[in-house]
Amino acid sequence: MVDNLQPPTNTSEAVHQATQREWARKHYLRDHMREDALPLDELKLLDQRLARWTADRQKEGKLPPDWELHAKSVALAKEFRNNRDEARPIFTVEEQRDTDASRAASALRDRIDGDQDYGPALRQVCVEYAVSNALGEFDARRRVTDRFDELYGRPVSDYAKEQRRDYLRRWVTDQQRQGKLPSEAEIREKNVNVHEAMLPYQKHITRQEKLRMRSDGAYWRRVEDFADEIKGNIDTERRYTRMLRDCGIAGASAHGKSYNQVKGDIEDRFTLRNLYTPAEYYDRLESGDRDARQQPSGKGADRAGDQERKSRSSKSREDDEYER
Repeated sequence: MVDNLQPPTNTSEAVHQATQREWARKHYLRDHMREDALPLDELKLLDQRLARWTADRQKEGKLPPDWELHAKSVALAKEFRNNRDEARPIFTVEEQRDTDASRAASALRDRIDGDQDYGPALRQVCVEYAVSNALGEFDARRRVTDRFDELYGRPVSDYAKEQRRDYLRRWVTDQQRQGKLPSEAEIREKNVNVHEAMLPYQKHITRQEKLRMRSDGAYWRRVEDFADEIKGNIDTERRYTRMLRDCGIAGASAHGKSYNQVKGDIEDRFTLRNLYTPAEYYDRLESGDRDARQQPSGKGADRAGDQERKSRSSKSREDDEYER
């Protein structure tokens, strides 16, 4: 005799329902935590883990898309309140390691996309993952690289090689601008191996990174994050002066250094990663915007979009000029 009051135990639908109930439990507990339950940095980490845990389960097919989850969230929360079990932690140890591995793989991809050298980027990400999850560095590296392969469908070394080609082109342009490399035609005539020419530069940068991380690792990781934030702000808002100032003040107060030193270190890190100073990178994007606006367009929607971008860029330039 079948007991229809008991849910199925070995079907995919039962797994999906259990995963949705777990999703509701995690988010209900997070949403109803006291404001002083965790420090801000730990709350941010918890939110990132929740987002990654959800994304991983969606990738496995155990959770529906975000819009469907949000539509069901009220009913799921009600079900959890009626049958809740708050004794368990929000994440088990293995869940924390899995979600942090996904976060580390995503951070590694962002670093590679930002033209950071593959070796130091992988080492920094794995060290942070190992420390936060009480693992050895070798085990952390294996978990992060395996998760990178799962998420992006190729080994991290192959992905880094593809991104390296674009960085090589920009490095050659930067060296030619400084007069340290011949022109493109001379490079082709003399069969100059630009990969070998860039190798001493990369080794020098790697040595600098190791020395800095040994001396003051937390500070230099913070500087690197600041440089990434500034680049993202230039890419999206075409502004950087105010953010550079705010980052310099925050770094100086957090690490006991002078504002000018932190500001200079951020600019140096930005230049090292992007082969342009913040001002040069900003001017380069602005020049591209001006060239795009000068292109004739026969569509009214395109013209309206150009006008909107022009207005936004003009306002951003005025703000930056005022802040300077």
